[in-house]
Amino acid sequence: MTGRERILAALHRQPVDEVPWAPRWELWYNAARADGRLPDRYDGWSIYDVARDLGMSLKGYGVRPYREEVRGLQLTTTSRGDEVVRRYDTPFGVLTQVERRTSELREAGVRGRVMKDWVTTAANYDAALCLVEHTYIVAQHDRVAAELRSLGDDGVLLAFVRHAPAHTVMREFTGYEGFYYQLQDNYNRLHELITAVDEQQRLVEAIGIESPAQVLEYDGNYDAGLTPPPIYERYLLPAHRRLTEAAHGVGKLAATHVDGRNDGLLELIRQSGFDVGEAFTPPPMTNLGIADSRRVWGRQMSIWGGLAATSFTPMFSDEEFETHVHQALEEGRGRLVLGTGDNVPTDGLLERVRRVPALIARWQGQG
Repeated sequence: MTGRERILAALHRQPVDEVPWAPRWELWYNAARADGRLPDRYDGWSIYDVARDLGMSLKGYGVRPYREEVRGLQLTTTSRGDEVVRRYDTPFGVLTQVERRTSELREAGVRGRVMKDWVTTAANYDAALCLVEHTYIVAQHDRVAAELRSLGDDGVLLAFVRHAPAHTVMREFTGYEGFYYQLQDNYNRLHELITAVDEQQRLVEAIGIESPAQVLEYDGNYDAGLTPPPIYERYLLPAHRRLTEAAHGVGKLAATHVDGRNDGLLELIRQSGFDVGEAFTPPPMTNLGIADSRRVWGRQMSIWGGLAATSFTPMFSDEEFETHVHQALEEGRGRLVLGTGDNVPTDGLLERVRRVPALIARWQGQG
């Protein structure tokens, strides 16, 4: 089987000739290329070619079948020390966002922390609605097609189609903590913003359904502390069902990014209709492992992930790493694309990444 065939078979819960190994590892790759840790033999190679050489199947990630274009409003960006200040001047007032991004984060290619969100008071809503109204959703199927050509027969693309509308508002406008303050202080205006984002999101979903990608990645980064079950059920579940039903109607799979603490959320994730729990993160980074999810998800969902990112660092011994891989293979037997939850970290050990195919072969030989 090709890498692509193995991954799709595992996601469809069909037999495979060997467990596919397809981690997300661009954080490590980009950091190693920048600081000289990438072996000289890979000079000039693409990340996909290096992955092929290391025995991986390929995980296409981060490509969107759409893009957002803000028209008629000017974004002004200024820097002050470690902070980046973004500003929109609208007919309804000024929107500002402040992000703190240290030099270490910039060098690692990691986002900073938002210190001030676009929406913090009732006075911000008309300007925020204006920003949504001036944000146009444009299809870029050529971008998806190009990525599929780069992957070839060696991998599968997870084409991202944003988050559920309320989750987008949490992430992009209010922040998680701010969302709950707004829910209490400005309930009607918050729901007006969610409705506006939902109208926009329907265009994103339609573009995703039309795209050549076989797997759509929708929403993710849930956490029982930030999106507890009552919030998930009310604000996320209906949007998830809409997307998954549309995807299944055209023969596509729907995946979601489950790298957080999913206590109390597993059943709701299953009810959402997802086929794949992607970036599944086990202990010690969370408190639920593959076996816990299996008891709830049964045969409905496959797992893409299963290895804690910390297991690739010197915090784990080689013996602990091998035991961790073996446990993931045992618990995920039959419905697993072995990968990372979420990314091989910048201080991960390349030898660990290189070692996984041999560990899979040894496990299969024992079975």
